[in-house]
Amino acid sequence: MGTEALDGTAQNYHLFISAIRSHPGQAEASSNILAFLSGSKISPNDESSNTRIGLTQDRYALRTAPQWIGPQLEDLQLATRQVSTELNSTTDNPLINTVNGHIHQGGNFQAMTITSAMEKTMTALQNLGRFIYAQCSEMINSMTNKGLPANLSVDDPSQSFTCTGSIQHTCAGCGDDKSMDQFYGARFGSKLEKVVPEWFEMVGGELEASQTQSAVELSHTLRIPLLQKWNQLFHVDLNDRCVTMAKETVGEMLKIIGFDGLTLEDIREYQHLVAAALKKVYSRMSAEFIRNQKTQST
Repeated sequence: MGTEALDGTAQNYHLFISAIRSHPGQAEASSNILAFLSGSKISPNDESSNTRIGLTQDRYALRTAPQWIGPQLEDLQLATRQVSTELNSTTDNPLINTVNGHIHQGGNFQAMTITSAMEKTMTALQNLGRFIYAQCSEMINSMTNKGLPANLSVDDPSQSFTCTGSIQHTCAGCGDDKSMDQFYGARFGSKLEKVVPEWFEMVGGELEASQTQSAVELSHTLRIPLLQKWNQLFHVDLNDRCVTMAKETVGEMLKIIGFDGLTLEDIREYQHLVAAALKKVYSRMSAEFIRNQKTQST
């Protein structure tokens, strides 16, 4: 689920990777994750399907999952064998061999085996909690979640606190209460790939043709920097986000059309126009998505 939620690739868990580092736990983890992702349309196990934009590789919370989970599986398996052996053993002292009647003075009462098993179990559970925490932190981090909706909610960040309980839960799972402070107020946002060209088309129609190149060219020039900036603003409400985005476009816009004939009032009007257009397009597309969700099923 973490791989699909973060738009990851199943190639992270290719069995070849574990075959050349033959830890049994890592191989088991890779095999299990691949089985869970079998048939996924979001994260297909197909090398030719990797057409992603941005990072070529997934971040560590996804890419190193088998390497992280594997040792915990091995420790838990050993702990299970230790406890199972202990439960089927005699720990009395002295011990009597009923076959020959000999009496033995020993130390089977020493419980270090159980201590070792429980230490491994505690450490494994804590490390698995840290792993879940790492994936959740990426999902609520506007710089890494690849466009998930704000705070896992369609509301503005200041109006919805849907994830507060899950944040506390994952922090508690890794035994680190201090980590909670990092995520109060953490928010999400939605992708802008389809919004940018459309609102630039709206703005372009309002600009003097003699002063600017086509809206398509303007959109193409600003697309990447604007998407990057938009991803950095997922923690603020839509109105503030649009106003900030409008200000961010001014410099690039002036590089294209130049300063000739422009006044400060023209630039302010441009910012107002861009912010209004972006908000209008985003709000409409958001409402359409809520009415008719088109996310591919897995």
